[in-house]
Amino acid sequence: MNKTTYFQFKDLVFRLRDKHTSYSQSNITYRNGSKIMEIFGFILKQGNQDNSLSKSEALSLGMGRAPSYWAQVSRFVREFNFVDKSFTDKTTEFKLNHNGIRLMNRISNDFKSNQLIYWRNRSNSRDLPNYVKESYHQIFINISLDNVTEVLKTCFCALLAACDKKLYKQIRESDPSTLQEESIARTYFDLSPGTQDLKWIGWIAAILEDLGLVKPIGDTNFFELSNIGRQVISKTVQNYKGELLDNDIFINDNEDDDEVENSQKKGRQYSPPNKTERKGLITSRVGQGWFRQELMKRWGNECSVTNCSISQILIASHIVPWSESTEHRLNPGNGLLLSPNLDALFDKYLISFEEDGNILISNKITAEDMQHLGITQNMKLRFIYDDMMPFLEHHREKFLKEQQI
Repeated sequence: MNKTTYFQFKDLVFRLRDKHTSYSQSNITYRNGSKIMEIFGFILKQGNQDNSLSKSEALSLGMGRAPSYWAQVSRFVREFNFVDKSFTDKTTEFKLNHNGIRLMNRISNDFKSNQLIYWRNRSNSRDLPNYVKESYHQIFINISLDNVTEVLKTCFCALLAACDKKLYKQIRESDPSTLQEESIARTYFDLSPGTQDLKWIGWIAAILEDLGLVKPIGDTNFFELSNIGRQVISKTVQNYKGELLDNDIFINDNEDDDEVENSQKKGRQYSPPNKTERKGLITSRVGQGWFRQELMKRWGNECSVTNCSISQILIASHIVPWSESTEHRLNPGNGLLLSPNLDALFDKYLISFEEDGNILISNKITAEDMQHLGITQNMKLRFIYDDMMPFLEHHREKFLKEQQI
């Protein structure tokens, strides 16, 4: 995948997340794609003329009675835009739309309803027919801000993680999440405060694997895009009707695709998504959102100083102000993720940071003010990236000049 497509897809995912702000839930859908065939089996066996199905009908046909079973299985049609949205607002019933009917008719040519209902008994139950996979691919390709759903948004988040080779499944779901897993989850997905159960990320990865969009990375528990996944993302970007990043994105032809993955590592130079200010990115709220998301990823969704993890209040603060640096407005090296009080102080040059990250506090702040603001002399940046150094030096120089006024 070239860098233009990567950044455009990243921009698209941010827009979807901005549009659909709900949190991803632990029971978001079933743990793999095999249930796609089962739900179509119940629709076929019920045989309603309007191609509808209700929870009570599915239960009468032998559907599993676990409390979340209907929700998890029916989402394979409800949340993937195979249903008529005008039919009902209830989550206990649905009616297929023309996309759903077309796929159901294709499936019915090859399988009986009972074969589909008991698809789980097949030795290769996760091996879906190619035309089923392709029907779901089209749903991704035709995404818009108007038809995005909770599950689709989460799948797009997972695909972006796979672009960066950060999509994972827990090795043992009964084990608590590792710090790395929690950090990745907070970076790529919209989690409710205090979320601990992250096994569903592995379920989403399995669904995308069953659809042929991602593949395991060797013997690890991580996933990357498959060739088909890259093609689907490219078509999605090309087909998207809204505004995305312009094609005028900085690309160094001497660098390989690994630069995308490594760009966040310490010591690496950041390649900005634009050479100059572009109307479609930098001056828009989305452009600022892109910058914030990069800082959230870099700092693990926590304040650069205090470890505060209330993401709703953290501010993406420019070290060299937005108005002073066109070239580095979207460079994560020119940013800190700060709690509101630290951001306000940093913006007014009432605090700064030494080369080693230790805080510098203006002599204009009294000891009483420090106590009220919750700042102390032993505060420091949690770590320093090499690409931050020139920006911090610039800020420090202005801080020292302010001390003399």
